[in-house]
Amino acid sequence: MIISCQWPYLVGFIFLFLSFINIEEYNIHMDSTRLQQAE
Repeated sequence: MIISCQWPYLVGFIFLFLSFINIEEYNIHMDSTRLQQAE
């Protein structure tokens, strides 16, 4: 019963963690494109 009450928070935490990683990768990608445009 406790697990069924807490699993939405666990899923939300995992989702935020994955989205944070995706944002970091997106920022690195944008930086690389800026360097290419500068050249």
